[in-house]
Amino acid sequence: MLAVYVIAPIFIFIVAMFIAAYCFVSLACKRKDAKKYVGVNMLGPSPRLKYQNEIAQSYQWVANMSCIPLQIMSKDGLKLYARLIEHDNAKGCVLLFHGFRSSPERDLNIMIPYLFGKGYSLLLCDMRAHGKSEGNYMTYGVYESDDCVLWAKLMAERFGDKLLYLYGTSMGAATVMFACGKDLPNSVSGVIADCGFTRPWDILIRSWKRKTKISPYPLMYFVWLLIRLICGYDLRISTQTALKNTNIPILFVHGQKDITILSHMTELNYAACGSLKKRLLLLSEGEHCTNFLIGDMKYFSTVDTLLEGE
Repeated sequence: MLAVYVIAPIFIFIVAMFIAAYCFVSLACKRKDAKKYVGVNMLGPSPRLKYQNEIAQSYQWVANMSCIPLQIMSKDGLKLYARLIEHDNAKGCVLLFHGFRSSPERDLNIMIPYLFGKGYSLLLCDMRAHGKSEGNYMTYGVYESDDCVLWAKLMAERFGDKLLYLYGTSMGAATVMFACGKDLPNSVSGVIADCGFTRPWDILIRSWKRKTKISPYPLMYFVWLLIRLICGYDLRISTQTALKNTNIPILFVHGQKDITILSHMTELNYAACGSLKKRLLLLSEGEHCTNFLIGDMKYFSTVDTLLEGE
């Protein structure tokens, strides 16, 4: 009888933790209705709300362009979708990767016409579990980085020896950083990681702490286990490890007013990066995914420097 009194509470606690962990994973990782999160009028309390006109213009600019729909199959059998905007005299191609429950137009907005104006074709990728791409779960850049490599290889075949660049914001930044540790084509000549994080584990804990004063432990250990079981990856995998041995030129950017992902994470990524051609740009007025919207020309000049190979 004593064993029942001891085992029963432990069993109930474990079951409750797994239920709570499943709810957390559903909120933080599972696909949601794209219309709710992508539209210009659905920016909510985001710092980008004040820039909704610029974002709306970006959507319209892309809508007015001739986009070539492309599709690839991921390593785990998902159909992934992207749109290619080809420049007639392209210097190369910039592959664009958006953040959490978003889209290229929403997250990279004014940079899309800017980069096209610089003479580059653009690949606007719908990350897995977003837009027209298949998938039920986001993996915070882990499996998305494998998808990124596949897109880069497809663009390398299409553009030959022309230069390719990877450009990501937020989760897209984690994606391109993780990709730096993988088998990218030799034509990948630069990476831009804007407001990226270090580990999925870190950003999920950061998100929890922003929303509640309750300790994330021991719940996060159950979340870790559940994601291992459902998605098959480790939340503690780090972009720092992926960056350690890369020789690709990388521009790290972060806004120091970003409260979604702290700029300290980008500083850690920069410090871990093994590339001899790495740059760190911290913008004092930048908030999350707004660094190119705040009117600081240092952003554009530093991006230009990377594209020009200096």
